[in-house]
Amino acid sequence: MQTNDSITGTEGRLRIWYSKCDDLRFLGHRDLLRTFERWLRRAGLELQFSQGFHPRALMHFPAALAVGIAGEREFMELWLVNPPLMTEIESRLRAMACPGLHLLELEGLPATGKSTRIGAAHYAIDVPDHRAEEAARSVSQFLAAPSWFVPRRAPSRPFDARSGTIELELTSQNFLRMKLVVDQSGSVRPREVLQALGLDDLERQGAVLRRVTVVIAHPPAPRLTPTTATVQES
Repeated sequence: MQTNDSITGTEGRLRIWYSKCDDLRFLGHRDLLRTFERWLRRAGLELQFSQGFHPRALMHFPAALAVGIAGEREFMELWLVNPPLMTEIESRLRAMACPGLHLLELEGLPATGKSTRIGAAHYAIDVPDHRAEEAARSVSQFLAAPSWFVPRRAPSRPFDARSGTIELELTSQNFLRMKLVVDQSGSVRPREVLQALGLDDLERQGAVLRRVTVVIAHPPAPRLTPTTATVQES
């Protein structure tokens, strides 16, 4: 946990690493955005807003989670007005966190730094013991294929789930793990990989799909300044 003293010199730009689990995984992205605004307001932290006729809170979520997926290590970035010491920010946020939303880590960032984007994401889901052999065969077939197209709703064309899958394995504990590319021009979705493997019914059977962590892409995206609000959805 980075709690060194102050974010003086960062002009109030802060990265919050958090987890979103339990019932909160059923929140849509816009509801999560409002939840963060209320969380910060209850903690007595004042957000900066964009300029113009329709000001928006300066919060940046690089990769929104689909409804129903738990996030074990997510992050967002924001700009604060007259921020207190980092230790004080941490204390206030922990005191005011709602069930299912947990503060993991804080980072102070340069106010005019480049916007952060995600290059990859790790996901996991438990596979029942009686499905393990089937899942292992499907994983082997998927990895051996040069491409594996999955349907998407019109007007989109079928998407190659194989090309966006960096890693895929079924562990000895029957955890299906996947590392997927995150690209603004088009990314494979974890549920599409499950569909390709014939395991898209696992969530309906009670298994929880989890985004274990995200990987920050380098180099970062173009410069982002506090005059532009960015809330992205995927």
